[in-house]
Amino acid sequence: MSGFALRFAVEVAFLLLLALAVGLAELATAWIVAVMVVGWLLVAAIEWLAWRSEQEPADDPSAAAPESRPEESTSWDLDEILAPLPEDDM
Repeated sequence: MSGFALRFAVEVAFLLLLALAVGLAELATAWIVAVMVVGWLLVAAIEWLAWRSEQEPADDPSAAAPESRPEESTSWDLDEILAPLPEDDM
């Protein structure tokens, strides 16, 4: 089961159990509505945090990739440094 499917199943079970609990507690209708709204807000906050954690860090300008630096060469090739000598036709 994927991460989303498992999280969705847990959230649905939480809301169903919450509704069952407040129904069995024989609370007034206003209290049932208030408890269910708080439960729904909790689930919405969890979904928002999960969505934010899945976003790419490229959206954040401070997390941009560092500038690429030219490759540093540690060895010198004499043929690359010296210009070719002119040929003498004598």
